[in-house]
Amino acid sequence: MLSRDDRSKPWRALTLLALAWLPAHLLAQESLLVTDESGVYSLGPVLEILEDPAGQWTIEDVRSAAFSNRFERSTSEILNLGFTSSAIWTRVDVRNLDQQNGRCFLEIVYPLLDRIELYIVTSDGRVDRRVSGDALPFSERGLRHHNFVFELPSVDQASIYLRFESQSSLTLPMRIWKQDAFLAHATREELVFGLYYGFMLAMMIYNLFIFFNLKHRSYLFYVASLACFTLLQLSMDGLAFRYLWPDDPWRNNISIPLLIGASFFWSILFVQEFMDSKRWAPSLNKLATACVYLSLVLILVSIVTSYAFSIRLAMALAVMIPVVFFALSLRCVIMGSRPARFVLGAFVLVLAGSVITALSVSGVMPFSAMSSSSLQATSALQVLLLSLGLSDRINQIRKQSERTSEQLKLTNRELRDYQENLTQLVDLRTRELNASKEAAEAASNAKTVFLANMSHEIRTPLNSIIGFSQILSNRKEWRDTSDESRKYLEYIKLSGETLLQLINRILDLSRIEAGKMQLSLDRFNVRHLLQQVFEVNSVQAHSKQLVYELEIDSDTPTMIVSDRKLLTEVMMNVISNSIKFTPEREDVRVQLALEDHRLKFSVKDMGVGIPEDRQAAVFESFVQADGSTTRKFGGSGLGLSITKQIVELLDGEISVDSQAGKGCCITIWIPYVAPLESDRDQQAETEPPLRFAAGSEVLLIEDDQLNREMMRAMIEDFGITVHYAENGQAGVEKARELVPDLILMDLHMPDMDGFQTTAAIRANPECEAIPIVMVSADAFTDQQDVARQLGIKDYLTKPLETRDLRSILKKYLSQPTRPGDA
Repeated sequence: MLSRDDRSKPWRALTLLALAWLPAHLLAQESLLVTDESGVYSLGPVLEILEDPAGQWTIEDVRSAAFSNRFERSTSEILNLGFTSSAIWTRVDVRNLDQQNGRCFLEIVYPLLDRIELYIVTSDGRVDRRVSGDALPFSERGLRHHNFVFELPSVDQASIYLRFESQSSLTLPMRIWKQDAFLAHATREELVFGLYYGFMLAMMIYNLFIFFNLKHRSYLFYVASLACFTLLQLSMDGLAFRYLWPDDPWRNNISIPLLIGASFFWSILFVQEFMDSKRWAPSLNKLATACVYLSLVLILVSIVTSYAFSIRLAMALAVMIPVVFFALSLRCVIMGSRPARFVLGAFVLVLAGSVITALSVSGVMPFSAMSSSSLQATSALQVLLLSLGLSDRINQIRKQSERTSEQLKLTNRELRDYQENLTQLVDLRTRELNASKEAAEAASNAKTVFLANMSHEIRTPLNSIIGFSQILSNRKEWRDTSDESRKYLEYIKLSGETLLQLINRILDLSRIEAGKMQLSLDRFNVRHLLQQVFEVNSVQAHSKQLVYELEIDSDTPTMIVSDRKLLTEVMMNVISNSIKFTPEREDVRVQLALEDHRLKFSVKDMGVGIPEDRQAAVFESFVQADGSTTRKFGGSGLGLSITKQIVELLDGEISVDSQAGKGCCITIWIPYVAPLESDRDQQAETEPPLRFAAGSEVLLIEDDQLNREMMRAMIEDFGITVHYAENGQAGVEKARELVPDLILMDLHMPDMDGFQTTAAIRANPECEAIPIVMVSADAFTDQQDVARQLGIKDYLTKPLETRDLRSILKKYLSQPTRPGDA
């Protein structure tokens, strides 16, 4: 008769074997007589049991003579068969149900049974069948009670058969109640439930209120564990199915293992936080953390797997986790944790309630109202004890706060005494710092003024030197002069450009340090730009008889959008630097390619090279590889420093690959934006011939005679009439008299500067629309910003390049070329 599940239970086998040896008359069926002496009768002593391993027998089968002797008498007050896949039949004969003082009810005091079939066989052979269980919606129950309650018919004698199936454990405490006793019991039970769950809700609200005030996580964890434990108790009492989800058997089925996992999860987090177990018991704390993850696994398993598997896993954790709780709290108590005492006391209370419940369910202790509610009583005491522990923590925090407050008062007194001395010291130090700050600001301003003045003073004669050199190089009569004369002229121009490059580097360094270097994006032909820079440096390369080569890969884009000026300076600095440090008759190779959607510009030379420990230093201002380099090759040490900072401003990268005595390769990667198709088409078209409007007049306001002559010659070469004025006052009068088409004006002039002159010219209504272009040796962006705010159209920096002047004249004086014009 034993199923596969029961073969693993030796105690049940021994019980059945002992029953087999009892005399037959002791095993005879005994009837339960209902009298007026008691209001409740336990069915345990008179219950007979039959196990159906396959779960296929019907009521007709078990009533037949063949099955009559197969029923076995129960040996305990409460039948507890544990987990089994068999169907269990029970039988009991009841007499005297037709009493005059009320109806009788059969109660099965275990609300977690999946399916119950009740068969009432009366003396005349009629069979009354009823079905219940938590696998069915709660609304299908005959009596709305959290336990399974059936009303019994008013007959003199009846045989009651019950068939049970459940994935949960089969614990079958069964009682027959008389009506008055049952109603009184139900009333008491509802009162106990109301007190218990009301107390639990009050504790949750109380601790949640404390959490909102203290913002301490342990209170939140405690409220969460209380909520999960209360829901678990509601499910185990059958109240959750009755009130929360009466029409959802699936949710009711998974609620117990899921809430067991959730209760363990939040309880462990609370205990760890509350006891500070990571500090007091680090090794056991890791084991507790593992239990947290096991609790999460149980929650997931209860949702995705069968109830039978998840409830067994829950029972396994219910055995293991309390042991971890006990060991962890005991260890923390031993190590001196005050909160751990409350946790240990709460654990002892819950353990006592669990033991009483287990003993009463197993029949060792009488099953009474006290034993059945022992778990609720001890859990309520546990909640109260832990709440006291949390309150004790608040008191400890308050006492610590008071001690801290006293210490702060003492410290404040000491600080006040110290503050009086410190105030004098701070005042003295503040005056010193203010003086230092003023001196630093004065030095910075002096530096800026010095750079501005020196830039202006040096650029002014450079403008004449480079400008006249450009004019002579472009005029036909100089193209027919001797090669030696043209070479000298190129040397003059090259020297001026070299000096200009040094000044520009110093100014760029100043702008970068001040954070005023800004990008100016433009469309241009990057191949043509590199070829120009390459040709500019060819004079120096050929003078050293270098093998000077340029290679542009075929996949390199032609038109790009970037900062033309900064990119030109980067190329110029790197190429000229390689040529300067390369000995005569060696190689310098320049390459432009496309790599990872970025321009890759590299210059490889066979020069002196850079030692590995000095490669990072060459990017610092005024630093070269060693002191002998400056003496042998010259240079300021600014080129690569400025280059690196410009590359970073362009969001690019720069690297150096070099060995001492074996040359150097500098590689730069610069991101770019490809212009639109229409922009590329426009750039690809042949630029029409430049024509200026007939009678175009330009007024040049410049106080330096050489610069006036140079600029006059450059403008007249374009066939434009030039008028000039020696100062601002004369320029205002000339502008009023001539109303020219364009005004080119110097910024720094002795009587009226360019800004004052502009304001005076704009004051004349006839001159409001004349475009004014500032031409100044002042290269600082502050002055350029002021010029634009005053309505000055453009700003050219001296030394003036022919192409820059041509661009300005084209912008303001040119007229469209008609078809057929030469």
